[in-house]
Amino acid sequence: MSTSTTDEPAKLLIVGVSGLGWQDIAPESQAYLELERLAQRGGIANVSHYAHASVTCPLDGWLTLASGLPVNVLAARKSGSCEEVPAPLSKPGESLASNDPALGAVPETALGPESDPYASVDLSASARPRSAYFPAISWQQWQQTVADQNGAKTLGMLGSAYSQAKIKTTAIGPGAAILTANQEGLVGNYAPLPGSVSDLKKLIKAALSNSQVTAIDLGATADPEQMSVPADRLKSKPSDGFAKFDPQPTPDREQVLKQL
Repeated sequence: MSTSTTDEPAKLLIVGVSGLGWQDIAPESQAYLELERLAQRGGIANVSHYAHASVTCPLDGWLTLASGLPVNVLAARKSGSCEEVPAPLSKPGESLASNDPALGAVPETALGPESDPYASVDLSASARPRSAYFPAISWQQWQQTVADQNGAKTLGMLGSAYSQAKIKTTAIGPGAAILTANQEGLVGNYAPLPGSVSDLKKLIKAALSNSQVTAIDLGATADPEQMSVPADRLKSKPSDGFAKFDPQPTPDREQVLKQL
């Protein structure tokens, strides 16, 4: 969805929900009516419903959106289920999944923003957007996966294009950070998804005021660990079909729909 006038640049708001379909929302509900109105003014689409695997995990979806090519990360399926989308880091000493500092050096440009445009937002300092980065080893592995499966290293090109054009971006939630990161895995403004709808509204309003592009990852409609996937292979043909998981409502699903 974009909003603009003749005096200001267009604003773009991107909202992603892994696994959400029209069948998940009751037609008579307020959420359905709001999405219907939004679709008339903006755009709604399924992302890469056919990729290299019979089941697309949330991480696959965000990497696909960020690279513009279908991506499936086999390394993230070792447990036989989808893994959570990892969040970027914002200070030295943290790692993507543990406290192992060997995951990669912190780029100097990833830390210490010159000013905080979100300082006036009524949120705690840790909840406000700030610069972040994905550890080099993880970002390079994703980049190589894109290249191996598609023949081109396109991950981060969208974020780099925004940066070169001096278009400010803000990412809310880990998947959105992947979408807005540049080719080195650096994220200009990142905030975790707030725990309350009121805080989320504050954050979105501030992001739309400070950035031309705002991306939001509202999570998944089911726990990724409930999504069974082959742990050692990918299926590449549409005829292989798509595995199913329990579509019954879960706390995660209800939380996502409330945030919509």
